[in-house]
Amino acid sequence: MVVLIDEYDAPVSENTGGLPLALKFRDILKGFYSSLKGSDDCLRFVFVTGVTRYALMGLSAGLSQLKDLTFDEK
Repeated sequence: MVVLIDEYDAPVSENTGGLPLALKFRDILKGFYSSLKGSDDCLRFVFVTGVTRYALMGLSAGLSQLKDLTFDEK
């Protein structure tokens, strides 16, 4: 399975004015990414895009073995 996620951070970054709602979205997303982590044996790769660095969103516990391609010239 291949998973493509565009603008993974939109639910949180679009709700910065309402911190409780942004935190709720972050918790929901963390649960979703944790479920992907539990499916490692079925995943070929996961490609995630967004404007906020993944580690800064507090979701890094949900996925492991991440490779940041932001500044990769390839």
